[in-house]
Amino acid sequence: QVRGWNFDGAVLAAIAKINFEAFTVRQLGVNLAGGDVDADRFGEIACAPGPGPGASFPSRFAGFNYDGTVIAALPGFDLVAFTTTYGGRVGLGDVNGDGGADLLAGAGRDPVADSRVLALRYTGSALNQLVAFLPFVGSTYGVNVTAGDLGY
Repeated sequence: QVRGWNFDGAVLAAIAKINFEAFTVRQLGVNLAGGDVDADRFGEIACAPGPGPGASFPSRFAGFNYDGTVIAALPGFDLVAFTTTYGGRVGLGDVNGDGGADLLAGAGRDPVADSRVLALRYTGSALNQLVAFLPFVGSTYGVNVTAGDLGY
């Protein structure tokens, strides 16, 4: 279940319309990240299932649009990236320097999953791979992913 919260510096309040099930099969929570992937100046939510073997689908990444009034699945922002059933790890950030957030995907805590990272750009109707790399050769248990402007 994904829930949204607003904190104005004094009061913490639930955002009623950000309260939804990201996936039809529950695992051990949802990993998520926020960022503007479609250049509409509103943040979107990228999700991957939490860890837990035995799910009926492999590691999946899905995107959801929130424009202030309704949550809706982003068309074409749905990807099975890894064969593991231990969920996935998700990040959003501008990888290619075009000003829009890109999806970073890594395998979850699978004892045999490598540390492969996929970076993908959302076109408004599909996810296109920008780069894939293996930051820790020989490492297992997946990888945590994030992105940020480090000033380079």
